[in-house]
Amino acid sequence: MSDLESVLSTAVTPNPTSISELRRGYIARAKRNSSLAATTASASCTASSKTLGTEWGVGVGLYFEVLKWLRYLALLLMLCAVPFLVVVGCSIFTDAAHMHDHSFGVKKYTITQVHSLTFAAIVDDTLDNGTLPYMNILLAKTWKGPMRKSSFLIWISLVDAASTLLFLLGMAALWYHLKRFARATDEDTLEAADYTIVVRGLPADVDAVQVGEHFSRYGEVMDVVLVTDRLGATLKHCRRAARLQQRQAMVLDAFKVRQSATYTAMVDKFDKQLTDIAEEVRELAESKQKVKAAFITFNSENERKTCTSYCPSGWLASLFQRRKDRFLLQHRFWVHQAAAPDDYQFEDLAVSEWQLFAREVAINVVMLLLVLLCASAIAKLTDISNQESYTVNFYKDRLVADSAAAMVLYTNTNSSITSTHAGTEANASALLGSELYSQLEGFCSRQLQDSCMMRLQSEYFGLVRMDYGAGLTWVNATSRLLFERALQEELECSTAASMQNDMCQLQGCLSCICLGIALGGPVTSEMGLGSSRNPSNSDVESTCSPYINQLDVRSWGIRLSISAVVAVLNSFIKWLLSVLVVQGRHWTHTARERSYALQCFVAMLFNTVVVLLVTNCEPLAKLARESQNNNWTRFFVKYGSYDDFTPGWYENVGLSILILMIINISGPLLNLLLEEALLISRRCCVLYSIAWPLQSDYDVAWSRPRFTLAQRIADLLLNVSLALLFGSGMPLLYLVLALYVIAAELADRWALTRLCRGAPRYNTGLMKVVMALLPWMAVAHCAFGLWMHTYFRVVVPGNSNGIEEVSHLTEAVNNAALKSSSSNLSVLQRSSVWHRITQPNGLSLLCVMAGLVLWLVIGR
Repeated sequence: MSDLESVLSTAVTPNPTSISELRRGYIARAKRNSSLAATTASASCTASSKTLGTEWGVGVGLYFEVLKWLRYLALLLMLCAVPFLVVVGCSIFTDAAHMHDHSFGVKKYTITQVHSLTFAAIVDDTLDNGTLPYMNILLAKTWKGPMRKSSFLIWISLVDAASTLLFLLGMAALWYHLKRFARATDEDTLEAADYTIVVRGLPADVDAVQVGEHFSRYGEVMDVVLVTDRLGATLKHCRRAARLQQRQAMVLDAFKVRQSATYTAMVDKFDKQLTDIAEEVRELAESKQKVKAAFITFNSENERKTCTSYCPSGWLASLFQRRKDRFLLQHRFWVHQAAAPDDYQFEDLAVSEWQLFAREVAINVVMLLLVLLCASAIAKLTDISNQESYTVNFYKDRLVADSAAAMVLYTNTNSSITSTHAGTEANASALLGSELYSQLEGFCSRQLQDSCMMRLQSEYFGLVRMDYGAGLTWVNATSRLLFERALQEELECSTAASMQNDMCQLQGCLSCICLGIALGGPVTSEMGLGSSRNPSNSDVESTCSPYINQLDVRSWGIRLSISAVVAVLNSFIKWLLSVLVVQGRHWTHTARERSYALQCFVAMLFNTVVVLLVTNCEPLAKLARESQNNNWTRFFVKYGSYDDFTPGWYENVGLSILILMIINISGPLLNLLLEEALLISRRCCVLYSIAWPLQSDYDVAWSRPRFTLAQRIADLLLNVSLALLFGSGMPLLYLVLALYVIAAELADRWALTRLCRGAPRYNTGLMKVVMALLPWMAVAHCAFGLWMHTYFRVVVPGNSNGIEEVSHLTEAVNNAALKSSSSNLSVLQRSSVWHRITQPNGLSLLCVMAGLVLWLVIGR
């Protein structure tokens, strides 16, 4: 309820007997005003999008229609990724000599680890140096294969490109569907705005008759309303007068409860201030006014469409306006369709175009500074997370217990120690400081050198050694990759045997290996698989997995904190922008919300994607650390650890993005709870913090929030962009996106029809922004997917059937481009980047991206 409407209502509460009764009267009036201001729509939660659009504007109907289509498109992308998830999660990588022997080969992650469903599960050349070109897949307890890894890489890139094409076809179908939907909804909801245009660029001294005569060439003009520069000032004075009158009414009510001369003096003071305001309004009315814009209403909608089609729609287009079409043959102007009457901010109609632009620039500068501040915090958390992700946390009690049990089974050194796991583990902390520790150390050293090494010599031909405190050391990386999985299964079998108090050939070996590593000092996973410094050492995490705490609270807490901090910072950005965007002085609520949605989306995307990528970029971090001048960039990039989409990137940065999207699923529900909490806090503030609350304060505190689309669209765009950017390497993001869209649709339907007091009459402006950004998100998906796929080098053999034609096509494209290119472009095409993106497993996405960019830039 506006301030002017509050003045028109009854000002004085009749015969209050106490301050409490007076407050109850204000609250009752606020509830009544809230009921009068609420819309009388009757649509239910399960109503169709068209019904919702008819009740609350075509923009609301389009929003729910977009949610429905995005849900299906996300499920389509997920369905296309299912073959990849099945194959990569159930595969081992092996060499040509053992491609028919399923007991040999490499499987980097177990199926229970989320990394097994990403590109991190694929063995790349930096790990095997091209020695494991085959894959075997375990499906329904049956081994399938062998299949060439290069064939698998090419086919998943083709499936990715095909799913992208299907997504683009779905977007095209959605575009045409929304146009028909908007047209059908408009036919059912004709408004005054359908006949009205807004004209800007008119001369300052123009009158309504001149404007009507000029625009009568397009049709019959029914009405002309001029917007002058004194409109905003007049409304500002009226707003001040309304608050003074409310304060005066409040003082009169208080005077009835407690008669005091102070109240009489306050009433006289208010009367004087109201008189001064009336005088200022009279002076303003007598001053010369300048026309800022004009509202012109035609007799029919077709006449309005004729005018908007022939006249320029913006300031830039008006520069090319013909002289005979200009106003009075000399003034350039531009027009656009008017918004709904309740969509306008009438006090801001006098703000000029350059003022709007300057305010937008100022808001963007403030947001940039805020995002940079957030980036420094995220950079520090990223460094801590990277360190924790490499830290291995052992169950030392379990290690001591199993090692002691193995020692009892092999010797009778201490008959008082039983082989019961639980009993020994309970006293393990005490055992560590006793003489048993030295006994365990001696036993494990002898055990690894004697019986364990004898078994390894006979079974693995001396390709691997077991040393106390050093773990498993292989002769070379190839031997480790081929035989490590078989040895690991045998070691874990020995662990199970020791738990059952049985003997086996590697009895106690695994517990002794891990005990030496755990008690030797801080352990990091960098010591193992994938480390360039120790290519022949087994991975500590995979070797000692039965004794490692995979759910360590500190490690996972720090990893989760990055995603949580990003989510909290995004929420803070949204709140701050909601405050700043009011200072933009936009003409309409729709323009304000469009500006808010775009700025909010860009700020959150920068804070999420750009910051995470830049702060983890190893080349930038190296430059910052080696910089001599200690510039400010070192606060953002000095902790970078990854130079590409490596397996470590998926394990840390990719996991943070996945967790962030999972957190965002609860966003729609949290927004509803937050609105309720804000409503309660406003009521408490009015009741207990404000000394003299006005009726308008009570009205704000007891009115339900309005359903707005700006924040919801910003959140939707952020989640769609995250899924499309990184979905090629982490297809699970498509499933998370589908869950988010479902949660958003259910929560927003409930909020619109049950919790909120209606929504503004949205037009198609916000949805046009969404549909304009989605194709460019598809371009970004192709670019990121191309770089993720081509991280794996593909060597195509000569007998790969259809795959060989892809390789020949790639070579032909390179040769043709080199022959027809200029010298500068030729240098680029001979670079490593060009050879990478034109690999057989990247050519399909490259073609899709090039075609889409050409259509967006030229064809569209």
